Amino acid sequence: MAGLVMSLVEKIKQARVLRIKVGEMTFIARRPTVEEYSILAKDSTRDPDIARRFVAGWENVKESDLFPGGGDEQIAFDADLWSEAVGDLPEIWREIVGALITATNEHIKKLGTAEKN
Repeated sequence: MAGLVMSLVEKIKQARVLRIKVGEMTFIARRPTVEEYSILAKDSTRDPDIARRFVAGWENVKESDLFPGGGDEQIAFDADLWSEAVGDLPEIWREIVGALITATNEHIKKLGTAEKN
């Protein structure tokens, strides 16, 4: 039974994973739960903070994508690096937060549809 529960927990978490394209870059993020979404809206959480909290990885990101004068080599995701860089990247955080909001609203609509059925 414990294995089944863990399997279901992982399925739920996987269902929240998003791949968000911004130019050539791909950001791997977790869709907020409905509870988190409600709190974020109530607290008027700023977009860069949302991007910091929900992005957990990336692909095809180069130093030069994160700061002027950076190199052209791709770099591995690092949460501290992302936290530092995102504050200067409004074109990126806007895309990420927009995708998170869209995904969460679609999820809420699906929940409403399921309740009606």
